[in-house]
Amino acid sequence: MLRAVLSHSGRAVPCLCCFSALGSDMGSDPSRTARDDFACSLASKHPSHCPGKLSPLIGLLTYCGCCLLAAQVYAQQTDQFITTIEKIKTGIAPVACARAAAPINFDVGIHGTAFFIDPHGAFLTAAHVIKGIVENKDKCEMPAVLIRLDGSSFEILNLYGLKFVASDCRIDGTADIARCKTIEDPSKAGKIVIKPTALEIASDVRPDGTAVAFSGFPVNGLIPYTARANIAGYQVVEMDPNRDQLRMLVLDKPAWPGSSGGPVYGVNGCVVGMLLQTGIGLAFARPGARLNEFVSSR
Repeated sequence: MLRAVLSHSGRAVPCLCCFSALGSDMGSDPSRTARDDFACSLASKHPSHCPGKLSPLIGLLTYCGCCLLAAQVYAQQTDQFITTIEKIKTGIAPVACARAAAPINFDVGIHGTAFFIDPHGAFLTAAHVIKGIVENKDKCEMPAVLIRLDGSSFEILNLYGLKFVASDCRIDGTADIARCKTIEDPSKAGKIVIKPTALEIASDVRPDGTAVAFSGFPVNGLIPYTARANIAGYQVVEMDPNRDQLRMLVLDKPAWPGSSGGPVYGVNGCVVGMLLQTGIGLAFARPGARLNEFVSSR
């Protein structure tokens, strides 16, 4: 059984300066030295704040206290991100072409990833994902988004197919965004114990360096993957006569086949973009402001 593995590379770095910078003469009281200036700079970020003698021990302990506090804050943020990722997983689903004799027994081919934007079955995905389904009508017997019946564990793939009509999806081919709706309302489907979570899309533009994550399904599996990344920047990809510019959100980690249409989100769980494509060491997404503009337009 495939198992989703979540890991992060960040770790608190011990404040080695606390040990290596302290000399054996801590009990003496020599005249002010360069080491005193160094301790001052660590404690106050500027040596001029220490006109007199400063104990290196006091200055370095102050600095190390800040070091430990920063590590604690980072750990709390990491834990919060893990909680956010688990929540996001309940709001995403693989977009599939299925052939089925029964609604929970599928022979599926994954085309991409979708995320729900309301509790009644409306979801967003990439336009090229839907286009691939429409162009393969003969091979795509049943377009569906697949969700788990109980929502308790991704190790138990007890899936339920929510059908949708690909030709009824509203598509913006230029922005590569599609909005579709399932035929059956998941909020009223009795077999679905835990209903899909509707994700919130943020319209604000996050600055370069903001920590984010993105989740999506691989084309050869039904267990979602998640990657941690940072916003590397924004890239103008095409001038649109109806707008000033059409921008892509650039992430400093690559995505994988099948993740197109998946959400990019911050630690607070708000979606800040939707994955569209990947490049060498990078992933590209449509920013949340453009997604909200598309969702609100008719």
